[in-house]
Amino acid sequence: AANVTGFVGEISEQELRTLSDSGYIGGDLIGKGGVERQHEAMLRGTPGEEYVEVDARGRKVKNLSVKQPGRGVDLLLSLDLGAQRLAVDLMKDYKGAIIVMDVKTGEVLVSYSSPSFDNNLLAWGVSSKEWDALVRDPANPMMDRTISGAYPPASTFKVLTALAALAAISAAITAFRALGAIGRRVDITIMLA
Repeated sequence: AANVTGFVGEISEQELRTLSDSGYIGGDLIGKGGVERQHEAMLRGTPGEEYVEVDARGRKVKNLSVKQPGRGVDLLLSLDLGAQRLAVDLMKDYKGAIIVMDVKTGEVLVSYSSPSFDNNLLAWGVSSKEWDALVRDPANPMMDRTISGAYPPASTFKVLTALAALAAISAAITAFRALGAIGRRVDITIMLA
């Protein structure tokens, strides 16, 4: 679910200019996509500090002060691991996306974009050659097809549309008679064709 979780990478100079007032420094890892980027401020926590006295050789002699780092917030996602794995298996040979929502709660149970990429590689840094291969891949694995693609709705959407049409016009489906003419009914099958 790289499209959902996203990835982290070293803060860029431009991001540092924007975020330096929030305590970011060069070399910090920052959310670059997905949940990692969206909730960076909550996930980050607070940095720790340690001031030490060192000898002439640079060896630590004693601690002068220590400020312990603070943990970021743990986020709980609604993704269903089993269903997510099934989506991965179903989409392994295809480009596209699968999104499954719980209709009662609105929770997203599955969000998968195919093809995908290993976001763990990006967390630990990739060579410029590996990065170029990833961004130039004609299959475009870094594109989150769940939100970035423009696709016609699947056949299940046609069923929903038909049900909505039936509900909207159910009161209008009545028999009527006109003098001198044959009685007619509204034919819903023709209207939906």
